[in-house]
This record gives sequence, structure tokens and C-alpha cells, in this order.
Amino acid sequence: MSRSALTRSLFGLAVIGIIAVLIACAPTAPTPATPTPTATPALPPTATAAPTTAAPLTLTLWLPTRFNAEPARQILAQQLAAFAASDDGAPTQVLIKTDLGPGGLFDLLKSASPVAPRLLPDLIALDAAELEPAARAGLLQPIDPLLPADLVADLFPFARDLGTINQALYGIVYNADLEHLAFDSKQINPAPVRWNEIVSATRVYVFAVRDADWLISDTALAHYLALGGRLIDAEGQPQLDQAALTELLTKYRQAQAAAVLPRNLLDIADEPAAWQIFQATGAALVNVRATRYLDAASRWPAVQFAPLPAFDSPTRPIARGWVLALVAREPRRQAAAVRLLQWLLAPDRNGALTQASRVLPGRSAALSVWDQADPYIGFIRDQLTTARAAPPASILTVVGPPLSKAIEDVLTGRATPVEAAQAAVTALGNTKP
Repeated sequence: MSRSALTRSLFGLAVIGIIAVLIACAPTAPTPATPTPTATPALPPTATAAPTTAAPLTLTLWLPTRFNAEPARQILAQQLAAFAASDDGAPTQVLIKTDLGPGGLFDLLKSASPVAPRLLPDLIALDAAELEPAARAGLLQPIDPLLPADLVADLFPFARDLGTINQALYGIVYNADLEHLAFDSKQINPAPVRWNEIVSATRVYVFAVRDADWLISDTALAHYLALGGRLIDAEGQPQLDQAALTELLTKYRQAQAAAVLPRNLLDIADEPAAWQIFQATGAALVNVRATRYLDAASRWPAVQFAPLPAFDSPTRPIARGWVLALVAREPRRQAAAVRLLQWLLAPDRNGALTQASRVLPGRSAALSVWDQADPYIGFIRDQLTTARAAPPASILTVVGPPLSKAIEDVLTGRATPVEAAQAAVTALGNTKP
């Protein structure tokens, strides 16, 4: 073997070794003991075939870091132990990975697939924003042909949309989140229903218009879409609607003139920052994620909930989530992995886990397991039913910057709403208003 060929061989072995170390060194959740296999009955003396017994199967599940925390860790361990003890179950090895970015779940899946396929999981949890690139890269298997129709039908509409790529279901939402209005009932009561009620009440309304990831927040997206705006044209290409954007920018400018928007609105980096400002400044209204409200409601009894304020029509929230996706290719492992997925997403199990973890489920029946006497549950069911799935990252990374710049130019006085909207549409390459 030549020196260059030997070098390439050694380099390839090193890459596989590095990926194996990265995958194996993550902390793992407790793995239930493998059930003792039942004995296979002997064949009759006249049979000519030798008895065969399939090798014991252990599934591998990659999950994000939130499953390192209680109560999710304990509840999951109990559910996996029960699955292993069930008739069609199997032991499951859980590996906890960094959620996003380098060394994260998608990054490791992409890196290991071509060089160390035996180290891949059977099921993986992914941020729904990473489902599309993972599916397009051929790292995942379509899952809808393997699932019972009643499970798919029970998903909230946004959850089906989040998990669908090119009309095929690749991911099942197991926890979700969305924004809604929260208000200080000591300052304003009842909650304002429409945008003009907020402006006329001259109470400070805090929300983020930009976001670190997409440069445009879910709030601003929801407002734009509620005014009839579009993000995708008939050919599936990114698009901005000049008329809808002009109207949104005009409403933001009017709210700013009425001192309804905080002076530092453009400095609010994201939803957590908006919540901190709401707490610190005594503002009356804030857009908050449901998961944050669930965590804070008991400590802030005066803070009540309401839908996002309507414009000409109700403002539907933008929903995001995490999905379970199928990686396994071998039929026997696929079948076992799908049984595990169905087990974890059964309404009683997914309902118990999401309620204890204060995240929203993707299944309607799972929400029915929550405390139905709590008024918030009925409200959040309506929100989940009407929510829009967050647009794909491939669209947001294109439309986000010009949308964000248009808002900034109007609120800083650099442009009128008409000028800013026209510039955004031109920057995107759209020529029609």
C-alpha cells in the first residue's frame, strides 16, 4: 500500500473513532433490563427445518438535554421500562445529546450516517425546524405508512404540518409551544380583544419583533399573516405581500406614537427578554410562550391569559415543537421503533409527560389527560387547534431579514410604512405588490 493510501485509511478510521466517542460519551438515561426471552417450542420430529430464534433487540433513542432534568427523566424511564416488559416491547438505550448546533442531535446524525451507520439511533428527537433538512438529506424514513390512521388524525393541524415534508409525514410532534397574550389584570380587565383596543387603552404592550435565529419574531410573523400577508408564492418561493406589510408597519407606527410600544422595542432580543421587561417595568401586556406561562402562572396570579389581539380577523399563533423521527432502515428495527413511538405517544403517557414537564402536546387526546377543570386548558386547546405551523427555516432565513429591516426603518423614522414595505418587497425580488 502506498504512503498516501495508508494515510487515507488511517484518517478514515480516525473519523469513525471520533464520531463513536462523541456519540458514546453523552450521558444516558437508565436503561431497563432486557426481558428474558421465552423458550421456542421444539419442531415435530418430521420437520426438516432447523428452529430459528431472532436475536434480542435493543432500540436506541437519541433525545435532547431536557430529558436529563426531572420530572421528564423519571417519567420517561418508567415508560421505557413498561415498554420493555410489554409483549411486543424491547429494551431501549437512551442517549442524551446537545439540542442544536455543532455536536447537536441533527449534526451528529448527519456526521455519523455516512461513516458509522451502526452507531445511528432507531428513533431521534429533532427540533421541527431541522426536520426538513434531515429528511431531504435522506437521514430519515417516512413514517405515516407505518402508523395507525387514528394517531395521525388525532394530531393538531399545526403538528401534522410541522411533521410533513413533501406531503409525507416524517416526524410526530411530542411537545410544542406557541405564544399568546398575557396581561396584568390589575391594570387592564377584561383583556383587549382587538389591536385598536390596545392602542386606545394606551397601556404598554411588550413583545419582540426580532428573534436571534430568524431575525423576525413569531409575534411579528403572526401579525403579518393575520393581515393577509403571505410568505410563499404559488411556486413555493419566498414572497412578501406589500399591501399587508404596509398595513402592519402603519399599525406599529400608530402604536409607537400612542406610547403603547416600549421605547426599547427594537432592543428586545426575543420572547424571554420581553417577559423580563414585562416583569421589571410594570407593563400591562406581553406576548409570552405557553410553556413560560405554565411555569409562572402560580407565582403571578394577577397575570391572566388571552389570545393574540385580532386585526381584521383573529390572529393565529405560530406553533413550534420537537418531533420524534424514524432513522432505522431494517424492517425489524423499524417495526420495533414504531411500536416504541406509539407507546410513548399514547395519550395517557404523552399527556402525563407533557403536563408534568409543562410543555404542550401535539395530540388532542394527550391534552385531554390534563386537568380539564383548569380554564387555561380549554383556552390552550383552542390555541393549539387554530395555530399555524412555523414556516420552514428555508423560508424564514430569506424573508426574515427584509421583514425585520422594514420594521426597524419605520420605528426609527428612517422610512414611511409605504417606503419600507416597498423596499422589503424589492429586496426579496418580488415585483408585484
